[in-house]
Amino acid sequence: MFLLLGGRYFYNRGGQIKSEEAKIQCRDCNIIVISLSNLRKKNMSFYGYTRPTTPNIDNFFKDSFVFNHAIAPASITYTDATSFFFSLQPTVHRYMSRDDRESSKRILRNYRSFPKILHDKGYKTAAFVSDEDYRYENIFGPQFDYYFDRSFYTDYGIEFKPWQYNIGTKDLVTPTINWLRENHSSKFFLFFQAYDMHCPYTPRGRFQKLYQKDYNPKIDFQNDCFITYNEVEKIKKGNKDYFKLYDWKHFLDNKMDDGTLFGQRDLDHLVNLYDAELTNADDNLSNLFTEIKKLGLSKNTIIIFMSEHGDYLGESGYYMKVAVTAKGNLHNANLSYPLMIQYPPLKKSFQQNQMIQTIDLAPTILNMVGIQQPSRMQGKSFLKILGNNLSFNDYAFSPAERKRDFRYNGKFIVQALQNQKWKYNYYEHQDFNNKKLETEENLYDLINDPEEKIDLKDTDKKTLSDMREIIQKKRQQYEK
Repeated sequence: MFLLLGGRYFYNRGGQIKSEEAKIQCRDCNIIVISLSNLRKKNMSFYGYTRPTTPNIDNFFKDSFVFNHAIAPASITYTDATSFFFSLQPTVHRYMSRDDRESSKRILRNYRSFPKILHDKGYKTAAFVSDEDYRYENIFGPQFDYYFDRSFYTDYGIEFKPWQYNIGTKDLVTPTINWLRENHSSKFFLFFQAYDMHCPYTPRGRFQKLYQKDYNPKIDFQNDCFITYNEVEKIKKGNKDYFKLYDWKHFLDNKMDDGTLFGQRDLDHLVNLYDAELTNADDNLSNLFTEIKKLGLSKNTIIIFMSEHGDYLGESGYYMKVAVTAKGNLHNANLSYPLMIQYPPLKKSFQQNQMIQTIDLAPTILNMVGIQQPSRMQGKSFLKILGNNLSFNDYAFSPAERKRDFRYNGKFIVQALQNQKWKYNYYEHQDFNNKKLETEENLYDLINDPEEKIDLKDTDKKTLSDMREIIQKKRQQYEK
């Protein structure tokens, strides 16, 4: 068969577009980006999970470019969002803690976000967000013509609870649909972001006990998050193992002397709740997908599904991503995220195995609608690799810091470098005078150890040395 892409025909066999320059452009097309923050790719049926957690997403994006190695620059939502909108690594925009906001704004005056560029090219731009890390003043609001955050919630009867990450798809789909109905005949860019997948996990109605019906928890899962600041502590009681986790409220108050003991069924229930929450969110999104089709937008709209980053549910002994160490920040359960791009002419799914960095998304989006990226963007368009196996990034680099932590003095550098085979993590604790206090390295073989359980730093010195050299070059490259 032949596939028409951007006005050119390409021969398609077995899911490959036979061209070294597959210029897939949809000039003046609309753009919709849907992000479910903290979404774990491994828990999506779209990516092969055994539970049917995402049936509506699976169906809507069945004909799309599917990315298997999209890697975030950090495990922090506002850090990743800034890298997404501006195509800059955190080493440049420096938005790595909430205290950095004003200084980062000063830095970003010298750069243009891709929503601003789209506005200048005649696009209406709108964002519907779960106001917490995405609140208006966190750099993001001024990038859009219309920004639906907490200032609009009361109009729709939405109750905002600070630090609860409680605004999700159920709250945001209706106002988003209303905006689409009013603006679908215009050229537009729409950004939709929801916090369903951030703890606490609160599936509603028929979804509440979807994956575990015979369990009556004594722990208040519905109103609190549970975290591990260090690797989970195992405690023996009788002949049973228990694990000590800490609730979010006590963590915020720096009162972590007491923890909550979780048995294995309690830990399993966390996963069950997460999966049920995802299925609930998927059900809510079905109304948005239906409206997109009803308005005829599938014919002239590039639709992207993603997350800023993933999350921990026990990998390497961690829950959430509060720990500042490399093991507690840089596992791929955290850095790897789902990414699908639905492009109007596609009638088949294409698996993309190249390494994609978050900073590459903005240049690609701009190129897809025929706009050249600004020279100061650090990412590069992956337009030419869509539908084929051409090489792209040699490595994905994740350079971030966790700073001004109240339990320790100083700052914490947490960086990762990876390709499909090797993963290198680096952690450094500095005092406020930049004096190095401690370091940690990890080396993993992702092909033979995808869960990153076997640290090879002491047994493969050659690869460790090579990765040290490469990450140093990446640091220099992305500090400019």
